Amino acid sequence: MKSMGKIILAGLAAFGAACSNDASVEPDVSGATTEPSTSPTAQLTEEQKAVLEKSFYSLLDTIIAVPDNVDDMGVEVDPKTVAQYKLMYPFFGIIPDTTFAYPSLDGRRKCNVSTFSAELGMEFSQSLDTGNVYYSDTYNKKHYSSTIAIKVLDVDGDSVVMETVGSTTYWGYDASCSEFLTRFKQSCTASNGIFKDFGDGCRNLNLSLACSMIIPEGKTPGEVIDSLTGEYKNACREDSLKYAAVDDDKNAPKGCSGGGSGGENGEVAYYGDCPLPEDNFNAELDSLNRIWRTNLSRTFDAYQKQFAVYKDVVDGMVYLRHYPELVFGDGSAYNTFPDAAEARPYKNEGIYRLPDSLVSVFFPEAARCPYVFDAPQRHSQIYYIIVLKDVGAKGHILNKVDASGIYVRDILKSGENCPEDTTEHYSVYLIRGAAEWDVSDKQIIRETYVSTLWNCNDPESLERIEPYGEWTSRDGFI
Repeated sequence: MKSMGKIILAGLAAFGAACSNDASVEPDVSGATTEPSTSPTAQLTEEQKAVLEKSFYSLLDTIIAVPDNVDDMGVEVDPKTVAQYKLMYPFFGIIPDTTFAYPSLDGRRKCNVSTFSAELGMEFSQSLDTGNVYYSDTYNKKHYSSTIAIKVLDVDGDSVVMETVGSTTYWGYDASCSEFLTRFKQSCTASNGIFKDFGDGCRNLNLSLACSMIIPEGKTPGEVIDSLTGEYKNACREDSLKYAAVDDDKNAPKGCSGGGSGGENGEVAYYGDCPLPEDNFNAELDSLNRIWRTNLSRTFDAYQKQFAVYKDVVDGMVYLRHYPELVFGDGSAYNTFPDAAEARPYKNEGIYRLPDSLVSVFFPEAARCPYVFDAPQRHSQIYYIIVLKDVGAKGHILNKVDASGIYVRDILKSGENCPEDTTEHYSVYLIRGAAEWDVSDKQIIRETYVSTLWNCNDPESLERIEPYGEWTSRDGFI
């Protein structure tokens, strides 16, 4: 078992053993759900289930070090964004009582365990620097990190242990995102707890998870935290030893040498960074991208404006709100479904992984963007398409994609004299996600919006509006 699994299962499975002798383990999964797990309920009463469900909201209410619910433009922030921020920093601004640090021999891997007596909890943080990776004729240093926090909450007089994972991009030695997610859910099940995903599984390789558990009878909250702190410290110490020192000949980037030396207080100082060569490749790419953006005319902004989508009137002025409000990478391009043999296997409503070789088939204008094939590699992501089927012409706005579904707003004609249209239309959206993202049960959830400018009583408006065709985001690929 890989170290991250050891950390999770050793700590929480032992914790749950005192709760139940009949805890089951969920099968392997790579996606996520916002619904609580149904299997870890063998010994939970209905009252305990209610307490655990309430604890998720209690956690969010007790953490005050969060951004305002309104952004710089005065637009209300998605509550999920606030929740994820709170999961990332449950002890934000609080000085820990003690911190145990376990860096790896080469300094790339850092692992800390901090305790908080006032808040009755602990925090496990880890990070990994991959060093300089040779990519696209240049060097890039990648940094991955994660924070796992365990906090004792009081919910209507009952003590609850909450484990949270916030914005995790590193999952332990030689472990993948889906493996981490599977083990976290398994450990929550084994501990007779309730699991909740505040993000969307491994879509962006960035997890936001929580597990709520009742403290076993005969155990005090302090004893539980002390036990879990010891488990995390041991696993942290063991894990850090797996990262060997850099081998100058084999692992250092071309033309560079890495190494280490004794630092202050006996720490190891790693100085394997190499000077970056002139980035002619990226400079040329940026230049081509600026030209592409300058010549791009069919953008989502124009697409939304032609329908008068979501207009706000403020002080006598009319504003077009910025839509869609999407997760990073959504809505890179939109187009009519292409009439090409290679596209036919995808002609059913749903979401599909799209091979790079077919991006230009579905989105020829977007494929001209210099970053369209470069960006997914940089972000360890791949392309997906959302296929929509309509009877009668409609426009579409992709509002969001999250763990609960794909939210699409269908735009309809207004007016009283609209003739019946029974023609079948297919259209597609281009989005990004990770290879480990589970899309097998993503449901398309549709709402409607009636456009005042697309009016059957005004024949000229029907000619002006272009509900289909290719529309592209200027910023959707980088």
